[in-house]
Parts: sequence; C-alpha cells; structure tokens
Amino acid sequence: MIFSYLDAQFDKISDQINLPEDQLKLVFCLLFSYPAGFVFKRIQNPTIRHAVNIFLGLFYIYLIFREHLLHLVNLAIINYVLLKVVKRNASKLSMILSMAYLLCVHFWVYMYYFGHWRIDITASLMIAVCKFTSFSMNYKDGGKDKEKLSEHQYQNRIVELPSIFEYVSYIFFYASVLVGPYVEYKAFDDFMNKRGHYAHKYRLFLASLAYLMSAFGFIFALLKFAPHFPAHYMITTEFASESLLYKLVYINISMLAVRMKYYGGWSFGNSIITACGFNYNPNGKNFFKKYGKYVNVKPIEFEISNFREKSEAWNCSCQYWLKHYVYFRICSAE
Repeated sequence: MIFSYLDAQFDKISDQINLPEDQLKLVFCLLFSYPAGFVFKRIQNPTIRHAVNIFLGLFYIYLIFREHLLHLVNLAIINYVLLKVVKRNASKLSMILSMAYLLCVHFWVYMYYFGHWRIDITASLMIAVCKFTSFSMNYKDGGKDKEKLSEHQYQNRIVELPSIFEYVSYIFFYASVLVGPYVEYKAFDDFMNKRGHYAHKYRLFLASLAYLMSAFGFIFALLKFAPHFPAHYMITTEFASESLLYKLVYINISMLAVRMKYYGGWSFGNSIITACGFNYNPNGKNFFKKYGKYVNVKPIEFEISNFREKSEAWNCSCQYWLKHYVYFRICSAE
C-alpha cells in the first residue's frame, strides 16, 4: 500500500535528520501544496477542481493522522445531515454539537498526550468547526430578507444548500485543512467556480513567494535562537537567581523564539492559499491588504502593535470567526 511505503520513507528520513516523523509529514504536505497551488489555479472545470481538492485534503489528513481522519468525516456527516433535516434552523445544534465534539477530542488529547509536543488532529478539527458553524449560520441567513441582515451577513449568505460533494470539498480544502486559515464558504464557492474577481487571472507568484520566504526565515530563526534560549530554563533555580533585567531579556527572547514556530507554520499556510489564487483581494491598497484577505498571522503587526491589535494579528482567521460568528451572533443574542 502506498501509505505503508511513504511511512517507511518518512521514518528513514526522520532518523537521518532527527526530526519527528509527524512534523516531517506536515512539512512535506506544506511544501508540496505550494507548487500544487499554481497547477490547481489553472484547472478550469469546477468538478475536477472539487475532486482534486478533496483528494489532496483527504490525502494530507490520512497521511499525518491516519484513522483520526474519521473525526472530521463524522462531524461533516453530522452537520450535513442536520442541514438536510433541520434545514435553516440547524445553526444552534451545529454550534453545540461541533463544540462538544471538539471539547471531547481536546480532553482525549489532554488525557493521553499531555506534555508531549506532537501534531494531532485538533488543529485541523478546530478549523473545520469554524467552517461547520459559520456555514450553518450563513445558510440560515440565506432564508432572511436583506433588510434583516448586516452587510457581512448578506455578502456571505448561502441561499441554496450545496451538494455533499461541494460541502466536503469546502471542509477539506487542501490549502487550509492543515494549518488554516479558515475561509468563508461563499468565497470558496466563487473561487472553485471562478466567479467574480476569481474569473480574472492575477500574477500571484511574487506575493506567494514572499510568504514562503518569510516562513523559511522564521524557521531559520527558530533553529538559530531556540536552542540557546530554552523555555524550560525559566523554571530552574539558576534562572531564579539571575537579575531582574536578565530575566526580562531572557523571557522576551525565549518567547519570541517560541512564536517563530507559529509564524513559520502559519506563513506556510499564507503562501499556499496565495499560490492557489484564493487570497487575492482586488480592492486592497497595499501588499498586506491585496494579498492578505485570508491569512493566519500578521507577525509585524503582532510584534509592534497594542494589545487590541495584537489579538487581531494572531490566528487572524480564528479571531475573524469569533468576531462574526460568536460575538456578533451569540453574544448579541441575534
């Protein structure tokens, strides 16, 4: 079987370069997705685009997580059945069931893998939960009059329930299924069918390359500085005896090195979603707005901005989801 062969190769390489096998697989999938994006962008037929997209998404998840792929499949089936049965009133049930399922998986990881740095299904599951819940809310909006919707709700409303084929394609969107970012279904549907500004051809190579090079830069910085400023040193008696100034400098450098790990992984995600053509915003006035509509992180803004802006610059798509689908919807008792 092909996956057994790939496992053997990854295991061999893992021993040679001293990198855990799960991390090596993740790096492989991210690196493969970058050139694949330029090919995917040139596929014109929507059905073929969906088929290739589903294949890559399922391939990545199974390669890294094996049978834990079933968590995503189970939730996808549950949520789609809710949409078919309860129809436009499925949003509350979708939120409750999806969050409860995610909580159970997090608890399972905590019980069996606490204290171990390993890649698990929860990252992909969290992205999927954002999609499940936002989709059901936008589908509910599709049955409302325009006057009852905000501009954001009207732009992202889903008037007709798509086929299970299109729904699964959205959940397993290969460019975001591993490290994000979360994307709206309406934008995804326009992208897959080449509608709106996606019908035009844009040169995205330099923009995607900029994200890719920044990812390599962050990883290089991680490998360069992290070994010299390990976080575990801060809980030792030696660290406690150091001066206050030394502690402050050490903590800031050590935490910056930790953030480099996230900057690197998320920047890979930014490069992939830009390479395939999804991330282009024709109304953007500068680089970050033109090629940063859907991104995971904005490192420069996070490092130099105030606390409020930091929260928006970190895990950006999750912050977007919390703002539009939790705060504006649930907290406002809409």
